[in-house]
Amino acid sequence: MRMWRGGGPIRVMTLALVLGAAVVALATCLLLVQPWLGLTLVADPSGRVLVAAVDPAAGVVDVPVGAEVLALGPAGGALMPLMADDLTPEPDVFPTYTAMAAFFERQSALTAVLGAGPVDLSLRLEDGPERSVTVTPARTRPLSDLPAVYWFQVTVGVAGLLLGCWVWALRRGDWSTRLFALTGLAILVFTTPAAIYSSRELALDGALFRLLSDVNITGALVFGAAMIGVFLGYPRRLVPPGGQLLPMAVFGLWLGASLLRVPPGPGLGPHLATLIEMVCIVLAIAAQWWATRRDPAGRAALTWLGLSVILGAGAFVAMVSLPPLVGRVAPLEQGYAFGFFLLIHAGLALGLRRYRLFELGDWAFRVILATLGLAALLALDTALIVLLNLGHGAALGLSLVAVGFLYLPMRDVLWRRLVRRRTMTSHDLFEAVMNVAFVVSPGERAAAWRGLLRRLFDPLELAPATVVPSRVEVAAEGLEMRLPPVADAGPLVLRLPWGGRSLFSPAHRTMAARLVDLMAQAEAGREAHAHGARTERLRIARDLHDDVGARLLAALHQPSLPATRATVRDAMGDIRAIVSGLAGERLPLDHVLGDLRHEMARRLEAAGIVLEWPPEVLDGPGDDAGPLVDYPIYRALTAVLREATSNTIRHSRASCVWLTVARAPEHLRVIFQDDGQGLPTGEGADAEPLGGHGLGNMRQRVAELGGLCEVLGGEGGLRLELTLPLAPRTVPLSKPSVQAVRA
Repeated sequence: MRMWRGGGPIRVMTLALVLGAAVVALATCLLLVQPWLGLTLVADPSGRVLVAAVDPAAGVVDVPVGAEVLALGPAGGALMPLMADDLTPEPDVFPTYTAMAAFFERQSALTAVLGAGPVDLSLRLEDGPERSVTVTPARTRPLSDLPAVYWFQVTVGVAGLLLGCWVWALRRGDWSTRLFALTGLAILVFTTPAAIYSSRELALDGALFRLLSDVNITGALVFGAAMIGVFLGYPRRLVPPGGQLLPMAVFGLWLGASLLRVPPGPGLGPHLATLIEMVCIVLAIAAQWWATRRDPAGRAALTWLGLSVILGAGAFVAMVSLPPLVGRVAPLEQGYAFGFFLLIHAGLALGLRRYRLFELGDWAFRVILATLGLAALLALDTALIVLLNLGHGAALGLSLVAVGFLYLPMRDVLWRRLVRRRTMTSHDLFEAVMNVAFVVSPGERAAAWRGLLRRLFDPLELAPATVVPSRVEVAAEGLEMRLPPVADAGPLVLRLPWGGRSLFSPAHRTMAARLVDLMAQAEAGREAHAHGARTERLRIARDLHDDVGARLLAALHQPSLPATRATVRDAMGDIRAIVSGLAGERLPLDHVLGDLRHEMARRLEAAGIVLEWPPEVLDGPGDDAGPLVDYPIYRALTAVLREATSNTIRHSRASCVWLTVARAPEHLRVIFQDDGQGLPTGEGADAEPLGGHGLGNMRQRVAELGGLCEVLGGEGGLRLELTLPLAPRTVPLSKPSVQAVRA
């Protein structure tokens, strides 16, 4: 009863429904009181007026289907030629208002002929001789003769009115909802007149026709201006509340000029105004897009409603308003094009469920579902009285039975589909799961998980389960729900939800299963993060120990100050590389190779060893700097070549080192070879020269990246073959077949 006091939403919606029904009834009566020939007339591409169908109920037996109607007039009087333009469904397609006025005059003349009594029709069949047929029009038109396009248009109008009033009834203090309600009223205003004159059999009184056309234009321009105002204030307020009415004033002046026939024709009148309104709507949506760049919820609402408006109103403008401006015929009949406006309000209804457009709650659907039930009752009652000639009592009784057995179950299905009840929003649920998953202590995490379950379901009992379920289960006829172990809490059983006032339902089980899945995913993410942090710490420790530590230790034992400084500079370079890796920086491959070439040449030259590494080997596919490589890749490459260089300097007694680099799209292949004494006799690829661990560390470092490092030796010197992926991989590469390269 609260909704009925003070003009509550149900009362507003009922009044809107009554208004819509009254308008449709008035429009239908206006069509039914027109004289009726019982003929369906169409214009062919050559401009002839043909008889497409003859209604058997009209009793017109002398008019054959397919005959061309040349003229008509009062029986025994002067005949009036019939033209294809007389069947024009929409008067604003004429290029000038002068031509439109002439059209209205002919409509008045034809209406007078049809209303005067018997009518003489001049017919011709397949270019044969003309013949005259006398037809007596019926005084009224039967309801069954109204075309489908008429009912489609009035349905669109009433639906637009109801949905617009629905939003306004729930938030009447907001200017954006007021203007949106005005767009719904405007849809009724421009669809109903168009439904009347586009569904006429042949003619309407010219004065009435012009009035209906002007009302249609008024509704169309009011719709566009009001929609501009909506996006000036929703979802973010771009102008003061009064500024949202500015489009109404501007296009109101344009409407006045069009109604007074100031422009030369409809092209520069309503059609151009409608096109400009559409452009302004798009600009307002673009401004809102910028204004909501830091408001994800507002951006989501804008995307949904803005896309609905652009698709709906934009398609109508493109199909109906734009073609006359460029001298083309509209590709779609205007009556059916009105269906595009339903996209806007259908988008609103769906967006309310998904994005809470206009801040309306789920209970808003109760209002619209109740209104639809009342509409179904009225429509069915009227149909039974009119079509089956039932008495009022019998019709109302049958309507109540039908609504009770058909609509009410369907309403419950819609309620469950559209408004699934939850105790927490998705955002709050996700936030709660994250808060539980990232609690540090396992005991505190288990307590937080139990607290979340109590918050969601308020069970009288929450205890450990004796049986570990593999998934969420509802048992004991809904008295308890069992959960698998998550969040270090073990399996749990919840009994008597909501303080014992309810039972667990399949919807609650679905919600709990989603909650458990979210928690499992969050825990997996937490473990992956912790594992990654541990791995990164170990890598940093290894790099600091193997590279920086070794260099600083070597600097302590350098015999000269310049050598010490050089070693310290190299250590500082290693530290910079480690810091770059922590920052996630990627380096061009050719830059890395260039730095390595410079470093190796300097070290080998100091040891009296020649480096043969032609600069042209740096060239390869890709851009000038080569592909960008991650820190683990270029760090491993640097470490391997440094270790190989160090082994050559210390142990090989070599005089020359050859280096070959080959780059493929997905990996890098390097051959390092010297002319020293090689590995000790009997040692192969798995042996460590001189008992060191450096080459073993190299192999491990490369293998972790999915690469391959092989060390071969003999009397010909030490040979190292390295294959590295250009992106880290988890599966090692197969052994490459690389031929020795010698200078």
